[in-house]
Amino acid sequence: MSSKLVFRILSLFLTLLIVFAANLFSSVSLPWLGVTTLKFHFHLLVILFFLFYIKDDYISLYILIIEIVNSLFTSQGWEIGTLSGIMLVAISYIFKDLIQLSNVISTALYSFFFLTLRYFIFGFIYYTKIHSLDFLWSGLWYNILENIFLSILSPFVFVILRFIWKENKSESFSY
Repeated sequence: MSSKLVFRILSLFLTLLIVFAANLFSSVSLPWLGVTTLKFHFHLLVILFFLFYIKDDYISLYILIIEIVNSLFTSQGWEIGTLSGIMLVAISYIFKDLIQLSNVISTALYSFFFLTLRYFIFGFIYYTKIHSLDFLWSGLWYNILENIFLSILSPFVFVILRFIWKENKSESFSY
């Protein structure tokens, strides 16, 4: 087994542990604080990290694995999330030359844009399944609140994930 493959498997395992811990914390702490309408989907930050930073042929597989782990904490299942994540990656390749993650503010703004885009892609796919847009408009306000929180958090999560996924440990990165 090549060292690059071993590195990717270990990085993915550590990322899965972070997603599992963040989802567990969110699932336990928010209802305990009395917040029952919001659920922060931290796995979306990992998918955005893959979208922005990982140039790999297996990105679709990574998204599938992240969505399967996330499906332990939600009733939505993994298939629609995986399909919307892969579609988001395909759309992001169109804009790859425009995306400049040079500071915290631009990272948060791009994260908000792609999180919102992912919500509408997810909604479109879900619409083809149930033929109703009621859920899309009723959940939009909560999704915007979640996207604002996750966008503010994204630069800090990306620093941690960049450290985990950095192959050459002598590399340095910004912010």
